[in-house]
Amino acid sequence: MSNIQVEIPATLYETLKSTFLDDDQSIKGFAIAALQEYTTWLAGQDRPSTMSEIETKRIYYVYMNILTDRVPTIWEIGEYFNLPLGRSRYIVQNLNYRYPIFMQRRKKEVVIAVLQNIISEKDGIQTIKCPVECSDVLDTAINEVRLLDELVAVPTRHASTFTVVYELVDADRLRILAQVESIKDN
Repeated sequence: MSNIQVEIPATLYETLKSTFLDDDQSIKGFAIAALQEYTTWLAGQDRPSTMSEIETKRIYYVYMNILTDRVPTIWEIGEYFNLPLGRSRYIVQNLNYRYPIFMQRRKKEVVIAVLQNIISEKDGIQTIKCPVECSDVLDTAINEVRLLDELVAVPTRHASTFTVVYELVDADRLRILAQVESIKDN
């Protein structure tokens, strides 16, 4: 990888630091994302024709270069990029359409983390919380384990706008976790 150094005005640096780019490593990732966008445009490799395409690609670059351990969610996109809920929802749908392998891989990573992070436990029932954008992966894994007739008890599911809360027993959580981990990246 080549190394370049660029001086930027202090006001630009402070503006970047006042967003979710709160450390120099994040700002470096942002610079790479910006250079990717402009380089592909200059080379004629990618010329978006609508604002939606530009916005989706920019958010994709941010998640590829800065928020590398996160899945783009409606809430997070709205929060980080100051977008209304409807626009954030559209961008998540567009990311699923334009970058399906990226989104599937990120969803799988988040679901594995969710299954490893028990929120609470009472009377042998464990509670986990999953972003609504990732619940399809978790629901599919639950159904796969159910079809194999390996569930001790059917998990309960409570959905809200941004999250889905599941209640399940530990043995089922571990079987579902193994099922998610076995999903092949396309």
